[in-house]
Amino acid sequence: MLVLPGCTPASAARGQTPEDAKEYLRTLPGIAAAEVSVEQSTSGLDASNSNRALIILTLEPESTNETIADSEIDAIVQTGWSVHASRELANGVGIGVRGAPDLSVGKLLQRSGWVEEGAAVPGRTSAIVPASLLRERLGEWPAAAPTAMQCRMSSCGG
Repeated sequence: MLVLPGCTPASAARGQTPEDAKEYLRTLPGIAAAEVSVEQSTSGLDASNSNRALIILTLEPESTNETIADSEIDAIVQTGWSVHASRELANGVGIGVRGAPDLSVGKLLQRSGWVEEGAAVPGRTSAIVPASLLRERLGEWPAAAPTAMQCRMSSCGG
């Protein structure tokens, strides 16, 4: 297989499609709906391309920072890092939430260790987990897709 510099092919044995990721996320407690996509951006004079997985969750209105377990946040982040794309997710994983006015995605990510040391706490309704932190905690992209069994064993939502 020919691999161009700067391109990392998705392993066939790891990762998942955005549609599979969406289906998985909808099985997690407190999630009413999920959208998963890959954002592509082009910047600079050399037209460098980079990707970011984007997860938008519609949560049950009663969801709060206290009702969402760290293991559920880990599963959501791992899901994003496992999404197949045309090239590596160099811009990390973006997570947005709606439908739960008493929840702060930034504080949840910070509590679960998904905010880099010394970085400002991300926003209330959206945040980006940088690729460097994803590689450090989950390994190279694409990560293995989380499973329902993994989530249950780590007390997801419990």
